[in-house]
Amino acid sequence: MAIHENISYKKIDEHGNHCPVSINKDTGDIKIRKPNFFAFTKSNFPLITKLARDNPMAASVFLFLVENMDNTNALIASYDAMQEHFGKSRKTVYNAIKYLKGNGCIEILKSGNMNVYCINAQIVWNQSQEKIHYAKFNATVYVSKKEQAKYDLTKKMK
Repeated sequence: MAIHENISYKKIDEHGNHCPVSINKDTGDIKIRKPNFFAFTKSNFPLITKLARDNPMAASVFLFLVENMDNTNALIASYDAMQEHFGKSRKTVYNAIKYLKGNGCIEILKSGNMNVYCINAQIVWNQSQEKIHYAKFNATVYVSKKEQAKYDLTKKMK
């Protein structure tokens, strides 16, 4: 089997978790890492319960951000991408984000004309506790199908 650097390898462990696999390209040695996870802080979990009860749309947006965030608790996603994902109006998405920000669930940073959604690491985190201070330095970008439709990503390079 050829090892490709740009392919993300995974192995399913005995519990059904998808575990990232790293392969030493020189030796072919395989190292199975721990599965990806989200850790919710127990003391702040009642906020998630309140969110789901009081504002289901905001809860859905929060969980979307958590599901798609990178390992620094950040995500860049446009309103268009979220509107397409949820099938909701811009105003509905805006109100949900405003609620999340107002309740301390997220912070919003600007990168040009893009919003960087930073999920409060005191609520949920997906790295070991000692790395919690590295939140907000990188971001995963979530782009909708409509936003990338103008690009043909299957064309061969010249």
